[in-house]
Amino acid sequence: MGRDKVFELKEKMKKVREGHDNMENRKEANTGDRRQQLLDAAERCFLRSGFHGARVAQIAKEAKMSPGHIYHYFQSKEQIVSALIQQHVEKKQAELKAMVGMGSDPVESLIEVLTGRASEKMEPFWSTLMLEIVAESTRSPEVAGRLRQLAEDGREMLSDMLSDDVRVNDLNERLELLLALAQGLGMRSLVSSDCSSDKIRPLVREIVLTLFK
Repeated sequence: MGRDKVFELKEKMKKVREGHDNMENRKEANTGDRRQQLLDAAERCFLRSGFHGARVAQIAKEAKMSPGHIYHYFQSKEQIVSALIQQHVEKKQAELKAMVGMGSDPVESLIEVLTGRASEKMEPFWSTLMLEIVAESTRSPEVAGRLRQLAEDGREMLSDMLSDDVRVNDLNERLELLLALAQGLGMRSLVSSDCSSDKIRPLVREIVLTLFK
C-alpha cells in the first residue's frame, strides 16, 4: 500500500474516531439534560403534592417521559430527593467558594449567604420541602444517610475555608450551630413575616461573628 493510501486510511480512521467521540459527548449532554428535566419535574410535583403524594407516574407525566424511562436515571423516589438536596447544597457551596475566590472575607461571605436564607421563599423547594425531607429521613435510611453525608461534606468544606482565619478548638461544634441556623432561617421564613433579610441581617451578623471571630 502506498504512502498516500496509508495517509488517506489514517485520516478516515481519525474522522471515524472523532465522529464516535462527538456522538458520545452528545449522548452525555442529552443524558444530563434529561436528568435535569426529571429533577425539575420532581421538584414541581413534590411542591404540589408532597413527598408521599407525588407518584413516580406523576413525575414522569410532568417530565413528559414514560415512568419506565425514569429508572434509567433514578432507581427510587428517594434517589430523586437525594439528588435535589445535593444540587441545592452544591449551589450554596459554589456561592461561598465564588465569594472567597474573589477575595471576600470567609466570615463575611458566610453572613451574606446566611442572610439570603431569610429570603428563601424565592427558592420554595428548599424551604418547603426540607421539612418533609427531614421527616422522611426518620423513616428512610437512604434519605437519612444522604442528609448526614451532605452535612458532613458541608462541615468539611466550611472547616477548610475558615481554618486559616478561625483559631478555636471546637470549630466542628460551632459549624453545627451554623448549619442549624441556616436550616432554621429557611424554614422560619415560611411562617414568619418577621424573618426578613433586612430585619435579621444585623442579628445574623452578630451571631456569626460571635462564633467565628
